[in-house]
Amino acid sequence: MALKDIYNEQTKENFVKRVAKLTKKSPKTVKGWIHAGRVPDALTRSILAKEFGVNENELFPEKVKADEQSRGADDSRGDSKATA
Repeated sequence: MALKDIYNEQTKENFVKRVAKLTKKSPKTVKGWIHAGRVPDALTRSILAKEFGVNENELFPEKVKADEQSRGADDSRGDSKATA
């Protein structure tokens, strides 16, 4: 269940305030995670995953997609990090 799905199940204003307080971020930042596809830092993702009992990858599927695209780009350009 993504953060936006959890948001849609609750009183929206209270949810934003709750997440903002929990993560010590502004409500505007929280809304960016929900509506704009922005992804918080790793520590914040971990805090939210524990709070809602959801895996980080489910909570922020945008992060998974970005990571997969990044790995694909690295593979396609022949990154030579493993060779020395």
